[in-house]
Amino acid sequence: MSDEQKEASRVIYLTISFPFSKRATQTYNQAMKMAKAQYSEEKKAYDSRTPAEIQAANAAAAAALLVRLASLAIHTPPLLT
Repeated sequence: MSDEQKEASRVIYLTISFPFSKRATQTYNQAMKMAKAQYSEEKKAYDSRTPAEIQAANAAAAAALLVRLASLAIHTPPLLT
């Protein structure tokens, strides 16, 4: 489990266990502030991609899909008719 997931679990636990405590509210607000900042940063990077980066990402996604489909084909037993 990553550190971000652990922190999110801790925030959820505090918020559910102590919904009106000052510490839970502060922790929740800080976590939301950090999540919004991270989202904004990632969105800005996503929106400013160059056409070459978009094409490379699409090619990588297509290659990953082909690998996944090939893996499924290898591990899928033949139909009995």
